Amino acid sequence: MIVQPIPSFSNNSLLISFLSPTLTNIVNNRSYGNCLNYTKIKRGKNSSTASTLNIATLNVHSLTISKVEPIIDLMISKNIHILALQEISVRKQNALFMFKKFSHRFRVIFDNDPSSLRGCGVGFIIDRQFAQHVSKSEGYKGRYLSITLSFRHFSMKIFNVYIKSKVTSADGQLIADLQAKLTTNLQFNDDQDIHSIVLGDFNLSYEKYQQKLLQGKSPSPQEAIFDKLDNEFHFVDVTALLESDVSKMTTFNAAIGSSRIDYIWISPGIFNNILSHHISVVDSFTTDHKLVSASLLMPTLSQHRSPTNHKTVFNFKDMSTEQWDEYQKYVKLRFTHYNDKLKPTEVNSKWTSIKLAIQDASRYKNAENEYLIPQRTCSFRGSQRIHFSPLYKKLRTVLKCIKACRKALKRPSYEFSDLYKESVEIALSYDTTLTVPFASDSTFNIIKLMELKDILTIEYNNDLRESQLQKIKEATIIRESNLDGNQGKVIKSVMEHEVRSIVLDKVIDTDPTTNVDVLLTNPKDIKRKVNDHFQYAAQSINEPKTIPHEWSDIFEPKHDIDASIYD
Repeated sequence: MIVQPIPSFSNNSLLISFLSPTLTNIVNNRSYGNCLNYTKIKRGKNSSTASTLNIATLNVHSLTISKVEPIIDLMISKNIHILALQEISVRKQNALFMFKKFSHRFRVIFDNDPSSLRGCGVGFIIDRQFAQHVSKSEGYKGRYLSITLSFRHFSMKIFNVYIKSKVTSADGQLIADLQAKLTTNLQFNDDQDIHSIVLGDFNLSYEKYQQKLLQGKSPSPQEAIFDKLDNEFHFVDVTALLESDVSKMTTFNAAIGSSRIDYIWISPGIFNNILSHHISVVDSFTTDHKLVSASLLMPTLSQHRSPTNHKTVFNFKDMSTEQWDEYQKYVKLRFTHYNDKLKPTEVNSKWTSIKLAIQDASRYKNAENEYLIPQRTCSFRGSQRIHFSPLYKKLRTVLKCIKACRKALKRPSYEFSDLYKESVEIALSYDTTLTVPFASDSTFNIIKLMELKDILTIEYNNDLRESQLQKIKEATIIRESNLDGNQGKVIKSVMEHEVRSIVLDKVIDTDPTTNVDVLLTNPKDIKRKVNDHFQYAAQSINEPKTIPHEWSDIFEPKHDIDASIYD
């Protein structure tokens, strides 16, 4: 994004006045304060377009046309990039057709068994910014669907699994095939260093599975999925990791009872990328399941070098008077071109015309084939911004030790003395007692390790939150200083962000004297009413508020701004 230098302002109100989309204000000011050059940044190809990946899983309890829009609204409102659906109970072609009108924003992938549609079927709804990275998908009998996300320096595979709730003897082979397919793919990903996420409706309770292990019992054929994820591939159950007491968590509510049967499991390679986790009630359509979601930090999924980006530096201070005059004329020419083309009736459209005009002028060359604005291009290295908590290694050690202890309960000869010693040292620092040496016939150590894991998890999450708050504070301080000393950065930041707007075609206005509601449909009346509405501090009730003294100047109407700016 290119912006010319902005003059210094003595107070914020003058800056706000300057922000009104008047081309003359934008172009004719060229002071040499702190804004002598500007930078246009071009991200490298291996630079991620999204900083986070928000994934979720939901059993929709039969997909119908009436549920389509609420599902899309749910994804948009919660900013979900990839949503895994189970129990769609319709043909694959029908499900694809239902979401056809949203194809500009989302890509959908479904799979179902034509011979057994009811109570079956899985699918993915993928935001377009990640859909472009989907290189492969594979389904199996409406119970299994995988997608492969291929980026420049790493790949990730997401598995959507839906295990049948009531298993009969005839379903034994289906479950065995499903387990074999999942295990084969997870083993391949592990060998090829491909990150994996397994999510879906397992129709199984992980807590009951753990209780069986503590009692020395073997898991059922269905529960073998927990055994594979937990003990063989060392995956992490996001809910169990981030919630202090999973015994009170439920994702399924029905007359027969409530339990936690919907999961998101992630491979060890992306354990430290977990940002947050939520279990939400869905009230916009009928389902007996809750939405389970998790947010992962994207940039550190790749362990390769930081991306190489490029930037173009525009040196306005080196422009001659003739160059500046020619630059102004060209900007005005391009502004007229875009303004006539877009037929702007909104402030945002005028900003778009100004933005495009300035961008064109930055690339314009004169008769001598020279840029009007002296510029140079250079490269710089990207940075990994995740905060690596020192507690990460301790927590991983304890998690590995818990899994090793469970193996030792079934196989007393299993050796993990070095790992156990590390856990004992960690336990001593938290005043938690572990028996030394490890007793393979006792569950005492596993219980103590689980308590230690809970303590470390709380500290780990607090450490990450403190890091995030510190970054927010630092960014706030920088923005406040820019508002006083570097308005160019403020303007640049505003113009680089995606413009989002709400269109109102009807507004109900209550006459304060007669208390009669009047429906406004004229666009000018609506704009005037909305403008009047936002002259007051926004709170839950629309009424005049007492504005603090330090904010009074900002909220007062600006008399130097054209009153017809919203017309």
